[in-house]
Amino acid sequence: MHRLPKKLFAGFIIFAMIFCFLSGCNSSDKAIEQAAGKEDIERYEKIKKKVNTINEQQKEKMGSIPDDENQ
Repeated sequence: MHRLPKKLFAGFIIFAMIFCFLSGCNSSDKAIEQAAGKEDIERYEKIKKKVNTINEQQKEKMGSIPDDENQ
């Protein structure tokens, strides 16, 4: 009769370990993406677009300013 509580406790521990292991599997996908640099590449592309936009705006501003040599 003393074996039943030990088996139940051991079963509960095993179930808890399996549950924790399986719930951690979803975060492994995110870890793989971070290790591959996917987020960094996306961030780089966004920054690159912003820099290009600012560069174009500066070119337009510089083009609208009359040169001293032409006056």
